[in-house]
Amino acid sequence: MKRIELSQLQIKQDMDKIFVLHFGQLVFLGMALLIESPIFSDRPWAIMKIICISLISVLFYRTMKNLYYSFWTFSAFFILFYLFNLIASFSGEGTFSLMNCYLFSIILLLMEMYLLYSPLFYPIVRWWEYDFRFRHDLKVMVTRQFGDKQEEYTGRLTDVRRNAGCIQLFENLKVSDHVIINVSLDNQTTKILKGEIISKRQYSIGRPWNYGIKMNFENLEEEQDYKELEFNWKSDRKDKIRRKFEKSKQAYKEKNREESNNPSV
Repeated sequence: MKRIELSQLQIKQDMDKIFVLHFGQLVFLGMALLIESPIFSDRPWAIMKIICISLISVLFYRTMKNLYYSFWTFSAFFILFYLFNLIASFSGEGTFSLMNCYLFSIILLLMEMYLLYSPLFYPIVRWWEYDFRFRHDLKVMVTRQFGDKQEEYTGRLTDVRRNAGCIQLFENLKVSDHVIINVSLDNQTTKILKGEIISKRQYSIGRPWNYGIKMNFENLEEEQDYKELEFNWKSDRKDKIRRKFEKSKQAYKEKNREESNNPSV
């Protein structure tokens, strides 16, 4: 079970751009398939190609519309498909119009992927990391403001990108709620960030909610605090990946050493 809610007011403009880009690249794809039809009509796989791509395109649209993570798998497939056909059109079998269609499809899809690559749409949650020493998240205190009242919750900051972030909380907050995020870094520096809940998703009952937070900077100092947090976040991620790799490498060496000292009979 997966539940996704978006702030229609705050995110409508971005979603409109995404839908235009998505349908735009599919229109150029359709034009390319129509141009190819008379060129490769004598080849038996031509009709099957059109049917298969049409069915996959429908699934691709659904993954984008519902913000499924499989969108990125489909995107990789279409990027490779466009590149393959673009290169093939240079070999002499295609036309200039055909090359342009595939080229524009790639450009529009890359633009769409750039807009969607945000914690507001697709937060990065490393659920596969079971060792807390290498989990890339931070403990935060989240304060929700509603009227003259405030409530505090303990959560985890799991993603920091593009003036936005993702907070995991078990509490069910509302989209468009304004929150204050108190982050403590390893160097004992505390960052206080203000933002608004733009999106939220829950993968199954019992799991925490993932809230996409758009940061609101009231002055240059708050923006600088976010940039510093983002820099520390990226540095910490690289360090944890390096330490995990070194640990795995050391464990592999120790295993080989034990096997060499105790050869099987």
